[in-house]
Amino acid sequence: MQPWSAMDQREIPRYGIKEAACYLGIPMATLMSWVEGRHYPLKYGGRKFFKPLIKLSSLLSFYNLVEAHILKAIRRFYAIHLPEIRSAIDYVSRKYPSPHPLITEQFYTDGKYLLIKKLEQTVEQTIDASSGGQLGLKPILDLYLKRIDRDRYGFPIQLFPFRVGWRETLEEETPRIVVIDPDVSSGRPVLYGTGIMTFILSGRHKAGESVEELAKDYGLKNRQIEEAIHYFDATA
Repeated sequence: MQPWSAMDQREIPRYGIKEAACYLGIPMATLMSWVEGRHYPLKYGGRKFFKPLIKLSSLLSFYNLVEAHILKAIRRFYAIHLPEIRSAIDYVSRKYPSPHPLITEQFYTDGKYLLIKKLEQTVEQTIDASSGGQLGLKPILDLYLKRIDRDRYGFPIQLFPFRVGWRETLEEETPRIVVIDPDVSSGRPVLYGTGIMTFILSGRHKAGESVEELAKDYGLKNRQIEEAIHYFDATA
């Protein structure tokens, strides 16, 4: 298995909290609490500090971005409190020690089910059993994990973020057209397979160039250009 290394492009701090929140479609305050921690009131007075869920030195790295992507899956559909998520992550970390327990190959296979098992104990307490329309936690995590491409060691190398405003379902998901790759364009969102940054396409479109003109200019399909523009405009 590949060792963790500060020289790895995926470990280099490069994303501010606001920038990362926009790329992933996460409220800035939410992401801030995940990476900086937060104080919360106690039932009988006083406050307690909740430690960060994502460890970072300054800016977020690509690995941190992927961790936030997975945490979004956990928080998006269930009102699971942060202390319970912390407890579940610690539970997995004890069995599979790692600086990034949520993105390791063990999490993707066995570790994921340990986390689900731990979290679903909370889910059963917070969700009315009569709400049969709720998606299960495992399918939701699977939907988000499918957006992560991995190297031969099982570590993330590319992330295909959901477009902000896209309603993720098990039947339909946003196309894998926009990708974040730490080895391409300094890890900024680009059109998959091209290295063309989404902000460039959006800028040219706002300047008056049509989708058809841009597609012809770059030798791409209209749908690719449209998705890149929609993605950037939703994050701007």
